[in-house]
Amino acid sequence: MGLADENGKNRIGFFWTDDGASLIIGDDQNITRIQLNVTKNGEPSIILCDEKGNTRGVLNVNDDGSLLSLNDENGNERIQLNVNPDGEPLLNLYDENGNSRVGLYGTENGPSLSLGNDKGNTCVELFESRDGGFLCLKDEEDNINGYLSIGEDGLELSLCEEKGNPRLKLGFIEGKPNLSLYDEKENKIWSAP
Repeated sequence: MGLADENGKNRIGFFWTDDGASLIIGDDQNITRIQLNVTKNGEPSIILCDEKGNTRGVLNVNDDGSLLSLNDENGNERIQLNVNPDGEPLLNLYDENGNSRVGLYGTENGPSLSLGNDKGNTCVELFESRDGGFLCLKDEEDNINGYLSIGEDGLELSLCEEKGNPRLKLGFIEGKPNLSLYDEKENKIWSAP
């Protein structure tokens, strides 16, 4: 079923299928600009399109939570805002190749920020937990190179080998400086004081 404008062009269409119902609103060039959907399971979505018919924005609500996606002119998702079923907010920013470059998350343990490289691997993670803060640095293969942590006992900087095992730790724990060296099996081989 549809409604036409004064020139006879279909501008609004209603559709019912086995998958659900849709309301489509088009422009004067017969290009879909807005699509409202409700699946047979009752999950709503809104799709917004540009003047070329490319999807530029999608809002979904389903069992995975609520999701807002914003796309570039080529239809590639660039921003995703999500609230998962546990009520945790998530924000991801993607590059033109679909790699997550920035992630901002709110979890029950605290907020976190991740920065990714052009391959989609996380290179920097910063998060806060009940025990304190944590900054983690990774290489292009997602191996931990080092981390800085702060908690109730103090501050510690760890430098790691390519497998992520700490080999050097420099800290200020319980009000005292400390430097420790570790072998490849994480056994302490030297420390001062």
